[in-house]
Amino acid sequence: MDGLLEKECNALGGLFQSVINEMKNSYPAWEDVAQKAVKLSVQLRSTIVALDQFLDALQKISDYATNTKGRHAFLPPSLPPSVTHSLPH
Repeated sequence: MDGLLEKECNALGGLFQSVINEMKNSYPAWEDVAQKAVKLSVQLRSTIVALDQFLDALQKISDYATNTKGRHAFLPPSLPPSVTHSLPH
């Protein structure tokens, strides 16, 4: 019985050593993944800030259009009368 137990312990010890060696060998790949994740996080934060600023700018335009007195008051005054007369009132 002791011989079987010793064989199993040796097999488990060898398996454990194999797993440890594979983990040591894969460390650079995991380090690369961690570095890329940090870069991705920074880029996503920048994208979120840019989108937030873009939406704020669109909201300002929407607020301006909502607060105009006439229906087409947002049109530039340099448009020729033929264009402004063809617009629905």
